[in-house]
Amino acid sequence: MKIEKKFYTEEAALWRSLEREADGLGMGMSLGEAEEDQLRLEREAWQIEEKAENEKKQNYQVIRQEKLDRFQVLTKMALEFAELAPMDITVNTENFFGRIDLSADCLMILPSSPDEMRTGLLTLFREAESISILRKDNDQIIVSLIYPFCTEIPRSAE
Repeated sequence: MKIEKKFYTEEAALWRSLEREADGLGMGMSLGEAEEDQLRLEREAWQIEEKAENEKKQNYQVIRQEKLDRFQVLTKMALEFAELAPMDITVNTENFFGRIDLSADCLMILPSSPDEMRTGLLTLFREAESISILRKDNDQIIVSLIYPFCTEIPRSAE
């Protein structure tokens, strides 16, 4: 039995057609209409940013030591995985988050691979708040994993 459904291919084709349509609409605008459209977009972006800032002010962000400690363990696990895979690794900590980036031409975990590879990658994925897998221009893939250090506490809970 073979099951094949090209979700990505269909979505990418739709996205390309929407981009072409948007380009066509933009070309028919006069300079005044284009400036007015740009101002409208800037106002909308400002409103979204202001709403996000207001929501942020309603909560305290408290850094949790146990999350920092756990990130140290995950970093060690990621370093071991990168060595076994082999993949390049970059670890950054910024403000309230830790980020682990793994990159290589490909990622393969085979039946003959050490169990630590499979369990390590699964743990890294399971504990990440956010995961992205992207392909760079040089055809390398980058697996980015984000780990929060903080917990949000509502200000009303004071």
